[in-house]
Amino acid sequence: MSQSRLRRVWPIAITATMLAVLSVSLLVVATTRSSEDIQSCDPITGTFSHRDRESIFHIYSCGVDAARPVGVLVHLHGDGAGEFVGPEDPEGTLNSLARVARDRNMLLVAPQTPDQGNGWTWWRNLGENVAWLSAFMQDDVLSRRNVDAENVWWSGYAGGADMLSRGVLTHLSPLVTSGAVMMAGGAAPVTLEAPRHPYPRDKSDTLPLSWVVGAHDDNVADAREGSQWYQDRGFGNVSLAVSEDTAQANLPQADVLESALDAAREG
Repeated sequence: MSQSRLRRVWPIAITATMLAVLSVSLLVVATTRSSEDIQSCDPITGTFSHRDRESIFHIYSCGVDAARPVGVLVHLHGDGAGEFVGPEDPEGTLNSLARVARDRNMLLVAPQTPDQGNGWTWWRNLGENVAWLSAFMQDDVLSRRNVDAENVWWSGYAGGADMLSRGVLTHLSPLVTSGAVMMAGGAAPVTLEAPRHPYPRDKSDTLPLSWVVGAHDDNVADAREGSQWYQDRGFGNVSLAVSEDTAQANLPQADVLESALDAAREG
């Protein structure tokens, strides 16, 4: 049985082109954000239990119009869950990602891995974590008011990107309806059996799958192998962008995500 408990409730009120957009955004982001843009959004915070696994989640809904169809951006943190330090910080990773989601009338959903015994990772005990994440999405997130199940994006950073490419895309395909962005990671699937929910051909032809990694990141090879794995299996909208002056620690996640979403909308 799955169970979700809220702790605080607040009302809902790569290609060359991608690299070029990202480079420009890095130069101007510090000087173009208005005071409104960097306001903190206090998230809905709760606990979700499935079978014998339990963990917390944050949902950012500030500025989202619940009278319209509400999209979802699910973000999977990196190893150690550093993104969960100061979730209300206006300049923190989660609030920065939430602003990208808000501008597209999407909730930002940030679950924390239930696998707490190995340094807060998604990719260890991958199968059990996939099952927990599936239950969380279906029993909690997609049951929320006016959520559009046909507009669900996923993003992941480092170990979270590996969870996306090795577990979510292969086993939770009905929950990935708009696209996925793998940042600083995204290795090829190696540990799970054949996909349980193969994508229909028309979906695999068009679903945007983006890998973005810094040239100085140890995960460059993983990103190359992961993106190639999906291309070899018939996915027709796969992109890989390697940023020459970037390492894992300084990859600007919000800017990368915004560029990927814009590219998908234009493409």
